[in-house]
Amino acid sequence: MHFPDYSAENKAYLPKYRVSHRMRRKLPVKDIEREGAEKPNQANIDEKASKFSLVALAKDYVFFTTGVLSCSVRHERDMVQEFAMQHPDVPEAMPFAIDYPDRFFSGFPSPTDLPNNVSAAVNYNCRIYGIVKNRWILLRDMIASTAFADLKNGYYARINYYEIELVDPFEVKRQRVVVRLPTVPCCVFGYSSTKNFAYIQPMPFPTLPRYTLESPKPEIAVERDMRIGKITKL
Repeated sequence: MHFPDYSAENKAYLPKYRVSHRMRRKLPVKDIEREGAEKPNQANIDEKASKFSLVALAKDYVFFTTGVLSCSVRHERDMVQEFAMQHPDVPEAMPFAIDYPDRFFSGFPSPTDLPNNVSAAVNYNCRIYGIVKNRWILLRDMIASTAFADLKNGYYARINYYEIELVDPFEVKRQRVVVRLPTVPCCVFGYSSTKNFAYIQPMPFPTLPRYTLESPKPEIAVERDMRIGKITKL
């Protein structure tokens, strides 16, 4: 396993890896809430699933996904776990995972397609995270301020974030006739790197939002040279 060079001359710019970063990723911070909803357009859904909806939860929680970051073999840090370790709180205020068998997204590689040192058997097509609203800004700013650099091979990545409208599959199942699509905001954490530009592309319903990799943006190389130039001068 390869880790970026965080030696004395550049330790002021990027934080050192903890011991936990060198181990295989763990299970979610909180027990996964698994909803047993049926396939779309089927009327038979259990009572628990019929009462559960993202629209209802959105009154108190913000939804987000770090799947784009987690599926990169170069970013060996689980940012949700990182937040939990740096900002511990009562269980009710910690990030939680919702796994949905019919998928929220498309295009993410299956866990078996990812290297063992990156995958924790999580299918990010089927997962979103949530966190209470009064802790959202703290989590968002911590993740968004992170950068990855490897001075040996010149790799550099900067994390970005934006919102998409995510269709609430649980609310859709409750409605016999869908007059207006029930949606909730979902923050996507993507990245721009010298290797590629990675994000989730919004798609018109019923097509699912799609994990997408594109060629790197030219300006990221300029930013890398500027940032790494500052590090090497320290």
